[in-house]
Amino acid sequence: MRNIRKQNAVSKSVPTHIPAGCPLAAALGFFRVWTERGIIMVGVQTVRAIRKRSGEVVDFDPQKIYNAMFKANIRIADERLSSDALTEVLVEVIRSLPPDSIPTVEQIQDIVEEQLIAFGYAKTAKAYILYRAEHTQMREMDESLM
Repeated sequence: MRNIRKQNAVSKSVPTHIPAGCPLAAALGFFRVWTERGIIMVGVQTVRAIRKRSGEVVDFDPQKIYNAMFKANIRIADERLSSDALTEVLVEVIRSLPPDSIPTVEQIQDIVEEQLIAFGYAKTAKAYILYRAEHTQMREMDESLM
């Protein structure tokens, strides 16, 4: 597995683990993720907003990506990922996004799939794809009821 600290794009003078809620964290673009171990601060966030399927632009929330990967992974009994492993994938997903862009939900989900496979988590990637398909079906059913 890759080491988050070595890959962090922040200079060596800036600590890679910053306490949650620290004003410096937000100023530097760090983001917090809630894991089973508690709140951790990771990565450098260059994307500030995303475009939802409705076209609405909303704040980018890395926690939603983490949660979706976690939900997909808990369906796989023989490929349990630690919170550190999920966080490493999340950091790579964010690094794969074009800086200062407004990606769509679909673009982010495609990158999540690619990164899960790149990290060798093919079973979790498959579960994530199925998770996406289920949610697409639910959205379509909701739209047909309206």
